[in-house]
Amino acid sequence: MNFLHGGFLLVGLASTALPLLIHLLLRRRRAPIEWAAMALLQEAIRRTNKRLRVEQLLLLSLRILVMALVGAALAVPFFGNSSTASSTRRLVVLVLDESVTTGLRVGNKTELQALVSEGTRTVRELGQGDRVALLYASQPARIEVFPTQDHAGVIAALERCAPSESAADFDAAFARVSEIAAESDTPISVIVLSKFRRGSLPEGSALAALPTRDEVPITIQLGEAATTTPSNTRITTVEPRLDVEGKNLLVLVQVQREGEELGNGLTRIWFDGDGVHPSKARVLNWDAGQTEASIELSAALKDSTTLRKTSVVTVHTSADALPIDDALFAVFETQHTVRVGVVGRRGSVAMSDVELLPASVWVARALAPTESTRDIQVVELDPGTIDSRALLGLDALIIARPTLITDAGWQSLRTYTERGGVLLLFPDGETDAQAWTTIMATTLRLPWKFASDAPLLSVPLRAAAEQPTQQASNSIFRAIDAELPALLAPLEFSRYLQTVSAPESDIALRLEQQSPLLLVARPGESSRGFVAFFLVSPELSWTNLPVKPAIVPLFQEILRSGLQNAGELQEGIVGERFQLTGESAGTLEHSSGASLGLNADGLTRDPIPLAGVWQSVAKQNMLLVANINNRATRLAPVPPAETRKYFSPTGALSTTLLSQPDARTTQIFLQSDSLALLLLIALAITLLTEGILSRVFSHASERRAAKVDTGLRGLGARKLSLAPRSTSTSTQSAQPQRANT
Repeated sequence: MNFLHGGFLLVGLASTALPLLIHLLLRRRRAPIEWAAMALLQEAIRRTNKRLRVEQLLLLSLRILVMALVGAALAVPFFGNSSTASSTRRLVVLVLDESVTTGLRVGNKTELQALVSEGTRTVRELGQGDRVALLYASQPARIEVFPTQDHAGVIAALERCAPSESAADFDAAFARVSEIAAESDTPISVIVLSKFRRGSLPEGSALAALPTRDEVPITIQLGEAATTTPSNTRITTVEPRLDVEGKNLLVLVQVQREGEELGNGLTRIWFDGDGVHPSKARVLNWDAGQTEASIELSAALKDSTTLRKTSVVTVHTSADALPIDDALFAVFETQHTVRVGVVGRRGSVAMSDVELLPASVWVARALAPTESTRDIQVVELDPGTIDSRALLGLDALIIARPTLITDAGWQSLRTYTERGGVLLLFPDGETDAQAWTTIMATTLRLPWKFASDAPLLSVPLRAAAEQPTQQASNSIFRAIDAELPALLAPLEFSRYLQTVSAPESDIALRLEQQSPLLLVARPGESSRGFVAFFLVSPELSWTNLPVKPAIVPLFQEILRSGLQNAGELQEGIVGERFQLTGESAGTLEHSSGASLGLNADGLTRDPIPLAGVWQSVAKQNMLLVANINNRATRLAPVPPAETRKYFSPTGALSTTLLSQPDARTTQIFLQSDSLALLLLIALAITLLTEGILSRVFSHASERRAAKVDTGLRGLGARKLSLAPRSTSTSTQSAQPQRANT
């Protein structure tokens, strides 16, 4: 048997001398005084003296046993192997949640400061030989202080801690706990210091089990959780785009708010950036109970001669309880001319013969309606020459004659999209058979299936009156959502390629019988590239779209949204790693001076530590931005039952709350194989026995009876009761003499 806190046992054993010392000090010696009734008492004293010694020794033994049991119980005995027996100390692992939400200000300090105070108090309560380890739970979870007996160093590390800009990752943190546990042979207490807000604990998940340690216990304690949701407004999405003339920047901002009571309120929103003049602040008026809203801001671009190819815009909101989510960054193109390749019919067609104009001509005119259009450059490509060299330098590619693409050409298109290219396809307008769709879906890894032909309809179809919502941040036609019904209303479709299978989330436009008209997706599981499939060929034999005003905004928005979605690789999330298209080993620098190294494949070596602007050292025109994960800033408290469920699969013996009364003591007893609990039970029984025997051995009832009968106190009253009752004179004569004595 071993003891977790051997010092308590030594103190308890030393305290056993206290009852004995008190007993010896209270044994007062008095000189005997002879008096008349003494002869009557001596015989009774001799009879009871032996019994009194036995009673005193029994009470003294019980009191010594009480002190020994208290020390043994506080020492926490437990059974273990030889390696465990060699150490009487324990290991405490502090898992500190210093993620985004801990920057929340409550009164005059942040929640992280409160957590640090709790951790500091815990370390100071440990024994000198106890070891402590400190882990940070924010992405990337890491061991800040390895197990050490330097308590002052751990406290200093706690006090240096600042709120991170990344989300909490308890899965990774407890993986680090497992690494520490594998190298330790002492009892381990894992203390989780967190307010357990929704930004820290994901819904519907749980931790993995810790390694089994039958002989060395592992326990978990949870810090005091938050109970209220402070009022907070966060920016969720920012969509910058240039106006038609390219002189002003339009920024669509979407915000959310949360709190205990969401009444009427005001939020100021504005933006600024290197390539644009600061916008005027607009006031967003919140209605009672409203949680989401969007607003559009605008400002003029700076002198075009000083603009770089790309620039960054920063959107701000008025300050609130959590300042870290009051700004969001986005990259926008300023001077870039978009090069669009169009794969169409070989040969020429007279422009006067409108009925015979192919889809490639109509689309090229829609993208560049006038010769003065400078921001879009159209390049005609032959279907048989599609390869990696032909696609080099193209921002987008339009396939109007897909039946002429070779197998090698489809493989080149796959590589093109995986590297971030934008691809727009139409059915082949010169044939009913559309067998090419199978190889297209297979090569580009798209979950789409189509009919084999597109027959002529007896009655043309129109676009659906209600189209898929365009309020999502990745919607294709969000910028023209208000005008979209009017643009689609005059359109008629005499042919279309029917979809056999397509996910609902990929449908951007519908026909009136709810068949898809436009499908959009990313190729495979890649986060790069963009594929759009318009299921009607823009030729007059298929639709009247070429001669309607809608053709220009529809295809220009498809191109603009495709380029924006494919360019999302320029935006990263704090706590995760950048993946840069077409980049190799190099360095990214933050505006604060921090740097990130790049691997040969363009992946950053470490996760992004800070939000803001990151710039390639090798390419000055390459700007990237990192933003805080919006889900990590949610402040609603997680219910205690859900928190316990999240941590319960770790396999610990028990999970308690530090805020509960005597939680630390209870935790120690639970992890000691119940020996400490048995000692406490024995202590209670001993105290009860000592109290009862003290009452019995005091002879209080006899004293009271003797006082009533004779008016005398103590043993003298019991001795006088031995005199013959018939000799009343002797009794009466003894009273005054005793009084005199």
